[in-house]
Amino acid sequence: MSEFKNVTVVKKANVYFNGKVTSRTVLFPDGTRKTLGIMLPGDYEFGTDCMELMEILAGELDVMLPGSKEWKTVKAGESFEVPAKAKFSLKVGSIADYCCSYLGKTIISVLLLSFTILLSSCASVPVKNNVDMWQTYDQYFKSAKYVDMTHTISPSMPVWDGFGQPVFAPAINPVSGNPYSY
Repeated sequence: MSEFKNVTVVKKANVYFNGKVTSRTVLFPDGTRKTLGIMLPGDYEFGTDCMELMEILAGELDVMLPGSKEWKTVKAGESFEVPAKAKFSLKVGSIADYCCSYLGKTIISVLLLSFTILLSSCASVPVKNNVDMWQTYDQYFKSAKYVDMTHTISPSMPVWDGFGQPVFAPAINPVSGNPYSY
């Protein structure tokens, strides 16, 4: 994708390392956000709050990801992921243009659903590479925030003031106007 449509761009720049790394925040209608930026040559260390996908649009850099002992070269057209609550290091030799996607709860839910569908559709296919489920959990799902949206339905349940308390009565047949009977 070479452009984003129907987005909001925050005017204030994000400036790091005395201006050697700058970006602008792009907000999407679904609540997700990305930053588009430039990195000048230098060595940098960043920390993440949520999982991030870094796409290198132009240039190249070396990245040291959490848990790795080796630098990995990432060139234009390539990307790498950084888990939530992690630090990673970059060595930028020449100007690098990047797009950073913040993969929050919405994306995590989509990934979980996609992963589940993938597993169910491939259940009968032999797997060549072992997938470490605990590593996947630690990397993608452990830091996600989950909200329990279930509750008991009853006449005394809490509701928003604008709705008023619920009324419980038999369901009415729209054709006869009488309550359904069993």
